[in-house]
Amino acid sequence: MISTFFGLEVARRGLLTNKIALDVTGHNVSNANTEGYSRQTVTMEATKSIFEPSLHRAQFPGQLGTGTAAIEIRRYRDNFLDLQFRNETQGLGYWEVRSDTLQKIQQMLNEHAGTGLSTVIDQFWESWEDLTAHPNQPAARGVVVQRGKAVAETFYHLDRQLAQLEADLNAKVTNTVDEINNIAKQIADLNGQILAIEVMNEKANDLRDKRDLLLDKLSKLVDITVAEDRDGMVYVGAGNGTLVSTVYNKQLMITEGNGRDAAGKSLYEVYWESSNQAAEFSSGVLRGVLESRGAMVTAGKASRFGLEGYDWQAAIAPGVQNQVRVNAAGLETLVGDYRYTVVQAATKAAATWTFAVPGAAVAEQRGSFNVAYTIRGVDGRDYQFTVKDTDNLDQVVDKINALTSFTKVTAQRSGGDIVLQATEYGARNFSVNFSGVTEQSWAYTPTPGTYYLVGTNNQVYEIAVEAGDTIDDVIGRVNEHTLTSGVTATKDGQNLKLVGAGGTGRLMTNLTGFTVEPPVPPPGFTAGTDLQVTVEYSADGGATWSPVAVPVSRAVLTPVVPLGADQELVLKVADRQFAVDLLAGDNIAAIAAKINAETGLTGVQATVDGGDIVLTLAVPYSITATGSGDVPVVGYQAAGAVTEKVILAPPTLIAAAQDLTVNGITINLAAGDSPADTVAKINAETDKTNVQARLTGDRIELSLATVPPVTAFAVTGTTDLPVKYYETTGTGVTLADGLDVDLTAAAGTVCDLEITKREGIIAGTRRQLDLLAQVFTAELNKLHQEGVTLAAINANNYTGVLPPSNIKFFIDRTTYQNHQTTGTDPTSMANILVNPDLNDLSLIAAARPESQSVTPYPNMSFEGDGRNALAISQLKYHKAAGFAQPATIDEFYRSLVGNLGVGGQQAARMLDNQTFLADTVKNHRDGVTSVSLDEEMTNMIRYQQAYNSAARMISAMDEMLDILVNRLGIVGR
Repeated sequence: MISTFFGLEVARRGLLTNKIALDVTGHNVSNANTEGYSRQTVTMEATKSIFEPSLHRAQFPGQLGTGTAAIEIRRYRDNFLDLQFRNETQGLGYWEVRSDTLQKIQQMLNEHAGTGLSTVIDQFWESWEDLTAHPNQPAARGVVVQRGKAVAETFYHLDRQLAQLEADLNAKVTNTVDEINNIAKQIADLNGQILAIEVMNEKANDLRDKRDLLLDKLSKLVDITVAEDRDGMVYVGAGNGTLVSTVYNKQLMITEGNGRDAAGKSLYEVYWESSNQAAEFSSGVLRGVLESRGAMVTAGKASRFGLEGYDWQAAIAPGVQNQVRVNAAGLETLVGDYRYTVVQAATKAAATWTFAVPGAAVAEQRGSFNVAYTIRGVDGRDYQFTVKDTDNLDQVVDKINALTSFTKVTAQRSGGDIVLQATEYGARNFSVNFSGVTEQSWAYTPTPGTYYLVGTNNQVYEIAVEAGDTIDDVIGRVNEHTLTSGVTATKDGQNLKLVGAGGTGRLMTNLTGFTVEPPVPPPGFTAGTDLQVTVEYSADGGATWSPVAVPVSRAVLTPVVPLGADQELVLKVADRQFAVDLLAGDNIAAIAAKINAETGLTGVQATVDGGDIVLTLAVPYSITATGSGDVPVVGYQAAGAVTEKVILAPPTLIAAAQDLTVNGITINLAAGDSPADTVAKINAETDKTNVQARLTGDRIELSLATVPPVTAFAVTGTTDLPVKYYETTGTGVTLADGLDVDLTAAAGTVCDLEITKREGIIAGTRRQLDLLAQVFTAELNKLHQEGVTLAAINANNYTGVLPPSNIKFFIDRTTYQNHQTTGTDPTSMANILVNPDLNDLSLIAAARPESQSVTPYPNMSFEGDGRNALAISQLKYHKAAGFAQPATIDEFYRSLVGNLGVGGQQAARMLDNQTFLADTVKNHRDGVTSVSLDEEMTNMIRYQQAYNSAARMISAMDEMLDILVNRLGIVGR
C-alpha cells in the first residue's frame, strides 16, 4: 500500500526539477552575450517506480511512477567543431601578421604612388643626361649632387623604416609570448579547479567554457594540439614543445643574448624554459611575427621557415683585420662557430721596376719614339700605356696610376725604381709586360735558381739554372719546350735571345737574373742601355682555404652533463652517417667512450679535454671479417695497419646454416645459399658495416663502401650536446659558394669565426635592398672614377692625356665618419653618402680621357666634354654583373617590388580565405553553442507552466489531506 503523502512527493519533485530548469534558462538568458559561453540545458529523467517486482507488492494495473529528477546540467559543445575552429584560427593569425607586414613594406617603398625609390633613381639618371648637354654649367652639376643626395636619403629612409618595423615586431614578440604564458597559466589553473569539482561527479560547465575560450585565443597565437584525459584535464602541445600538462605549464622564454647575430644586431628569440631549445611553431601569430621580423636559424639547419628571404652574417674575433662577405648561394648548414689558424698572412702582391731614363743627347741623335707596355691588373685584364723617350720617372708613375681604378695597382717612385703595389689584400698577381713583343734579349748573369718563361700559348715553363751553367746550357733547357711554348732561344753575342715562333706571339718572363730590353727598338736605340725593366713577383697574397661548409678535421663538443634526456649524436663522415645513442645521465667519460666504440666504423675518435670532448680523425676505416664452416677468409690486402680488402672463398652452395661476422655485424647464412646469395646478404648490411661485397670469379671480395683516407667529418649535436666550434688550418678561408674571408693577421694567429643566418621577410627585403645599393653605387663609382673632372681640365697641368679622376661619387658613411676617408664604396643602403669632396662641383667627372674602344687615350678631354656623364646616364640600361642574374638596376628593383607585391597579394588572398573558413566554422559552432533568446523564452514558458502545474498539484494534495485529517469522521455532528 502506498503512502497517503505519495502524491505530494511526486509534485514536489516536479516542482524542484522545473525550478532548476527555470534557473538554467535564466542563466542562459543572462549569458546570451557572454564571450565563450555555451548554452546549457537540464537533462530530466523519470525516477524509479515505487514498487520493485515482488510477491508482496501492491496491486496496480502497472508500475506507478514517482515523478522526475534533474540528472545533469549539460552544456552544448561539439569537440570536432572546436578542433576545426582552432585549426583555422591559427592559420588566420599567421596570415594576418604576414599580410600586414607585406602591406607595410609596400607602403614604405611607395611605388604605387609614383614617389618611391625608382622615381628618385630615374630623376638621378635624368640629371646626368642633362649634365651631358651642359657639362661646364654649375647649375647642372649642382642638380646631379642634389639628386644623388636624394637617392642616398631615400635609401637611408627605407633602412630606418625597415628598422622601425623590425623593432615593432620585436616588441610584438615579447607581448605575444607574455600573452601565451599568461593563457597557459590560466589553463593550468582551470585544470585544477575543474578536477576538484568533477571529482565530486559534478560538471564544471562554466569553468570549461572559460578554458575553451582560452584555448580558442591560444590557437590564434600558436599552433596547438589539445588532448583531454578522463579526469577532465587538458594537455596542450604548442609547436615543438608541451605548453600545459595537467596543473603545470611550461613557460616560453625571451632570450636576447642568443638572438644576437654576427653583425651585432640583437632581436628577441624564443626558447623553451629550462631546456634552452629554440621554440618553433608552424602557424599562428607568433610564427607570423618571427617569420616577418626574422629569426635566427639554429646550427645544423639550412632553414627555419623555408623562405627565400634571409641575411647571412659573419664575424671574426676582435683584433683581427678582415674583410667578410657572405653570399647565400648553395649554403646549407653553415651556421655555427669555426676556428681557423692562419698559416700564412695575406699580403698585397708587389713588383719593382728598375727604370733608367734615356739621356737627352741620345734622344737628339736618334729622334723621339714611343714604347707600348701592358700592365695586367688584379682582375686578369690587360691595360696598355706608352712611355716616351722624353718621359721621366715621375711621368711614368703618373701614367701607371692613371689606370689604378682599372688595374687595382698603384705606383710610386723609390729612388731609381718604380714600386708597384696591389691595392687589395688577396689580390691575384699582376704583371707588366710588352704588348706585341716578338723578340726579347737578356744579358745573361749565371745566377743559380728557378726561372719562369711564359710562352706564346700563355703556358708557364720552369727553367732551372744551376751553378756553373753556361749560356749554352740555359739555351738548351729553353729549347726543350719550343714545340709547346712557341719560343726559341739563341745566342746573340753575350746575350740570351728569345724569339716567338713564326715571328708572332707574346713573351713574358720572371727571370730576375736577367735585364730586359724594350721590344722592337727604334732606329738609333742602344739595346740594354736606355731602358731596363726588372719585374719581381711576390707570392700570391690571396687567402684560400679548403672549400668546406662543415668542419674538416676537428670539432669540439661542450656537453651539459649529466645528460638530461636520451638523445642522439650524429657523425657524418664522407657520404655516410652514423648515430651514437646517448642516455640520460651520461657523463663526459661515458659520452666519449660511446663515440670511441664506433671509431672502427666512423674513423672519428673522442678525447676528453677538461669540460670539452674533442673529436678528431682516427685511423681510417678498416675491415674485419670472421668466416666459419663453408666461408673461410682466404686473403687480406692491408695498407699499414688498415685492412682495406678481404677475400672469402665460399662453396657453390653452403651446406649448413652458419654466421659470418663483418665489422662486428653478424650476417646469417642459410643452407643452400649460393655465393650470389651471400653477396646480397652482406650488401644488405652495408649501412652498418661500411663494407660492400662483389663476386670475382669463384670468390667474394669485400671492400670499403667509403674508401679511406677520410679527411673530413661533421657532427650534429642535440639539446645537451652542442658543437662548440669546428677547427681547421689554412692561409685564408673560402667556404663553398658562400663565405669569403680575407685575413690579414700574422701567421699563427688563431681566429674564431661566427656565422649566423637570420631568415625572415624583413631580413630578405633588407638584403635585397642592400645588394641593390651596393651594385648601384659600385657601378656608378667605377664610371665616375674613370672620368675626368672639370678642375683637372681647367688646371691643364698635364702634358698629354689627362688621367681618370679616381674620385668616388658615393662613399661609405660609417667609414667616412670614423676615418674621414673617401675611398670606400657603400656597404649597405644605410651607409650611402655623396662624397663631401663633390661640394666642389668642378670635381664631378663628366668628361672622359679616351674613347670607349681605343687604348691608349687618343682623345683629349675638354671643358664641354660630357661623354662620361652620358656613360653614367646609360647605366640605367646596363646589366650589372653584381646580381645573381645579370640585370639592370631598374629590372632588379622592379623584380624586388614585384615579388613583394605578389607575396602581398597571396597573403591578402590567404587571409581572406582563412577569415571565411574560420567564420564558417564559427557560425556552425555558434549554431550549437550560442544562446537563442527565442528558444529560451519558449523554454521559460514551458518550464514555468510545468512548475505552476506541479504547484497546483501540491495545492490539490493539500486540500485532500486537509479533508482527510480535519473532516474525516465529522459527518452527522
